[in-house]
Amino acid sequence: MNKVLILAFVLLTVNVMANQKQPFNESANWAKQTAKNMLEPNQIPLDVNDYCQDATCRAKVINPDETSLNDGNMETKAAQAFAASDFAQGIRKNTNKKRPDFRHDESLRYALLGQENAFEISHGQSNKYVNCERDTQCLFDDVEKTCHAPTHTPVPCYKTPRFTPEIIAPSYQCDAGQLTGHRCLRYRNECRYSSRDRWIVSHQCQSATRNYGLWNGNMVRAPFFKGRLRTTRSTPCERGGATASFTSYDICRQVAYYIPATPVCPAGYSLSGNQCVKNHVDWRVECTLIKACQPLSQRCIEGAASRMINGVATYLPCWKYEVRHECDLPDNCGQYAECKEDKRECSLKQNGVCIEEKVTHTCTKKTCRTMTLNCGEQSFCLDGECYDPLPTLNRHFDQSAAALAALGEAAKGLGDPPNIFSGEPMQCSKKAASIANCCRDSGWGTDAGLVTCNEEEKALIRAKDKGLTLYVGEYCAEKILGACLRKKRSYCAYDSRLGKIIQEQGAINQLGKTLGSAESPTCPALTPEELGQINFDRIDFSEFYPELHSRIHLPDPNVIKQRIQNSLSGEAN
Repeated sequence: MNKVLILAFVLLTVNVMANQKQPFNESANWAKQTAKNMLEPNQIPLDVNDYCQDATCRAKVINPDETSLNDGNMETKAAQAFAASDFAQGIRKNTNKKRPDFRHDESLRYALLGQENAFEISHGQSNKYVNCERDTQCLFDDVEKTCHAPTHTPVPCYKTPRFTPEIIAPSYQCDAGQLTGHRCLRYRNECRYSSRDRWIVSHQCQSATRNYGLWNGNMVRAPFFKGRLRTTRSTPCERGGATASFTSYDICRQVAYYIPATPVCPAGYSLSGNQCVKNHVDWRVECTLIKACQPLSQRCIEGAASRMINGVATYLPCWKYEVRHECDLPDNCGQYAECKEDKRECSLKQNGVCIEEKVTHTCTKKTCRTMTLNCGEQSFCLDGECYDPLPTLNRHFDQSAAALAALGEAAKGLGDPPNIFSGEPMQCSKKAASIANCCRDSGWGTDAGLVTCNEEEKALIRAKDKGLTLYVGEYCAEKILGACLRKKRSYCAYDSRLGKIIQEQGAINQLGKTLGSAESPTCPALTPEELGQINFDRIDFSEFYPELHSRIHLPDPNVIKQRIQNSLSGEAN
């Protein structure tokens, strides 16, 4: 017990003297003398009562609390004291703490740099890790870097003709006869021959010649006239040597009748049924690619032929072209030319063809920090926080938020089977001879002709106005004599702009999927696997940004500032 009190006294004295800032040499001499005295305790006058301020303290010295301890309660008391002591809990916390991870703790790694390069720093020598001239330390790590490179693989699309008929009424003409409306008026001879129907020419003895006709037994003359000779009889007269004759003929008259007039079309038009039709052709490419993909060349894959289009024989030297597109995408992999290439994977598809690859490299990254290095001296300082990083504004919030919103929307369609971004097939009609256009692209409620549209067509127009539809195609739904009287257009309608954008730019443009045919649109949903193949970095969500901004409610900066001030003032109190 005496040795413990002596040691406590020595330490207390050392601390008091250190606080008085005594010179180092004087303190060192005092410490040496004290250590010598510890070897001779009898030379140190010690009275415990001198360190007690009151009677309670002196009573504790004479009869300490520890006298109540025994083998039965000592462990329990020790555990209670250990749990109540802040110092003991601090020791336990730091004893159980895991060893620091030097490989990933940047501050520790910089500290180790100072330790490992202490000789260079103390002698003012620079190397790749420490630079005495610039007061910097540098770490070198193998890091994974990715870049994107174009594949320069041609993307095939197909160009087909689309015909728009121009229809006018024909003019009419007659090869013979008189044109009356759409008919030709003509006349033909109607002839009869019987006892009651004939034409008679008779020469009687001593009488004048008689020339007349019988029609239904009645004597007639013009406009009836004699036709083909039928019979003739001659009888000699009794006097004068003359001869009496009786000759009969067919009796005929002209009867009016009508035949259809011949329809005639102007130059450049062809007759189809009772209409003149001229087909106007324009060419349509059946796939929509990103702007970076431009036509390179084309070749005919369906040759010359004559086909019936809108009831008219139409000739084209080529009916279908394959158009090869080249996609001019940026290549940012040159910056990693000195790195090791690890793998390549497709990052962007157009019409099912990979046009861009994501390339993964392993590069050596050099990270330097400005430190306070006292090069050339016996000691140096490492504070580890020698720069003040400035916050930068994230300019990709819209793109990131839109992509997250798309994934959130897709999650609603997960199920068995999945129904991610499926569309509703919808159709509208457009009649050739009607003023009603139920397939108009916009302007709901501004055309009186829309009152004839059915409920599905009205709903389709509203969906178009909201930008929720994708066009599938057009086909003839009703024909008469080869002429199309009613056409139908097919669309896919989606519940949200996000669904339409993902289907158009992801499923169709990147994965090469289709929405079905004009006659049978399918508007299929995406599978989770297909959704994972879409590169969201290549999708333009700008059409969705206004809707996104209208839903975002950012907190008031002044309110946040006031909360921080209130919190700080509360801690100060």
